[in-house]
Amino acid sequence: MKAPKILAVASAVDLDFRYGCTPAWWQLWKGLYEAGCDLIVTPYRGRPVDAPWWRTEPNPCFREAELFAGARDTVARLKRDTHLRRAEEEPPDSASDKLVRRTIWSLVTPRWRRHLERILERERDVDAVLQEVDRLIARGVTYIYFIDEIFGVGRNVHRLLEQLADRRISIGLQTRIDLWDENSLDLLGRAHCISMECGIESITDEGRDELNKNCRLTTDRLTELLIHARTRVPWVQANLILTEHDQRTDIRRTQQFALSA
Repeated sequence: MKAPKILAVASAVDLDFRYGCTPAWWQLWKGLYEAGCDLIVTPYRGRPVDAPWWRTEPNPCFREAELFAGARDTVARLKRDTHLRRAEEEPPDSASDKLVRRTIWSLVTPRWRRHLERILERERDVDAVLQEVDRLIARGVTYIYFIDEIFGVGRNVHRLLEQLADRRISIGLQTRIDLWDENSLDLLGRAHCISMECGIESITDEGRDELNKNCRLTTDRLTELLIHARTRVPWVQANLILTEHDQRTDIRRTQQFALSA
């Protein structure tokens, strides 16, 4: 049996950052290594640090984080403090707080999402997944649900679906419809998929951009794919979040069109 593989996203790996949890991270990771785990560590503050007990991935926002920390410390010094603090009870939501949140949502979050997606795609082990599927089938399991927003990315997923098509198991999944096309949806149907839940979030380009979906497809194209999916998968659910760019009448019109197709 192959060693379990774990991806750890940590506050810091470098002990120069005086976070109380960093030494504890080291102890935990060393223990996981000794227990036989294949551990990959990526920090969101500071640089990665190599060790005999884990493999490292870079911090995708290292330079930006250091610039932000420097600016924050400068503001703290101007206020004659060593740290920039917020009130613990009912802190005011200042313009700078809103700017920081907006920057994180629009720049940092998408970059981290792409970073983690690349790691997960590169590290996926289809054989290990299939071994687990076969163990479940042997125990009488007839349905497996995959919770993975990027299920559908890369050749490994296609290989997995091709193998599942030859097994007596039904599957469901949580995914993004923009990761699929007609051919891959056909393969999904052959793999005995009976349920798929897709995060559309908004029927407008502006709404999806605001939510940092990084979706390159138009609403019309997303609708086409959902309609095609319904011809291959018995249950297709498209989840929406009502943004300020969405009108309820337009949502109902899109829903009715998709259901009547």
